[in-house]
Amino acid sequence: FPSHDKFSEDINNVGRCYQSNDPTSDQMSDLLDTDGGELIVNGAENIRSMVQYRSGILLFARNGVWYLSGPDTGFTATSYSLTKLTSNGLYAPLSVVDIGGFVMYVGDSAIHRIVTNDQGNLFEEDITTSSIQSYMDTFNSTGIRTVYDKVDKLVWFINPSTRQLLQLDLRSQAWYPQLIADKAGYSTLTAVSLDREVLFVTNVSGIIASTKPDSRTFLDWDVDYPAYMMPWPESLGKFSHVKAIQGMTAVFQKTETQITGYTDQYVFDYPSSCIFQARWD
Repeated sequence: FPSHDKFSEDINNVGRCYQSNDPTSDQMSDLLDTDGGELIVNGAENIRSMVQYRSGILLFARNGVWYLSGPDTGFTATSYSLTKLTSNGLYAPLSVVDIGGFVMYVGDSAIHRIVTNDQGNLFEEDITTSSIQSYMDTFNSTGIRTVYDKVDKLVWFINPSTRQLLQLDLRSQAWYPQLIADKAGYSTLTAVSLDREVLFVTNVSGIIASTKPDSRTFLDWDVDYPAYMMPWPESLGKFSHVKAIQGMTAVFQKTETQITGYTDQYVFDYPSSCIFQARWD
């Protein structure tokens, strides 16, 4: 998009100069609320995305984010307000995602979100610099695509060129970096959100996997492929605080649906299990 925004009462009139009164008339040339028009966004460089938010529109440019708003019913040609929210602009055009209560996007070096405070004012905040910045330095790209699983409250950030996935669990506010090995010979990866399922699609074999929770095969990418998780102590920057792990409790999502028998103990149809292995540096 250029550095201005066009609006109209009807999407079919986009690209036309739509105004009820004749703008050249010397008798009645006033603008009406229902008129369309053109709005110059001063200072904006390369508007890359627009998202409806509350009663207005968020405009994401390379060098910042602006909010176009109006009264409770929305902005009109005669009543609008344009506010610059931040100078942290949009780096990855396909990364803007509406979570419902806020909007997330990928900037130059961090992931940001636009939220509303208790007074109803919008503001931007950086949600990765203080937590996973070292990972963002290797993950960030202009090609990042974002999808949202609204049922399980998961946000997926996908880097197609490196096959890296970054998952944010909105319930726990935990980040889960992942890497998909190139076992199928594909070079790019994207994802599509469908209700309770996120489909991962490649340039070679089409749909290769999904996050649908009722899968019983537990196979990654059509092959049985080892996955592991390594815990690490949180020292808060003080090495004297690093302690050995004395015990661990594993909590899993329930997979059992019914009891199928009894031989000294109950037998379930899809029992949960996990293998632990000790490891030293």
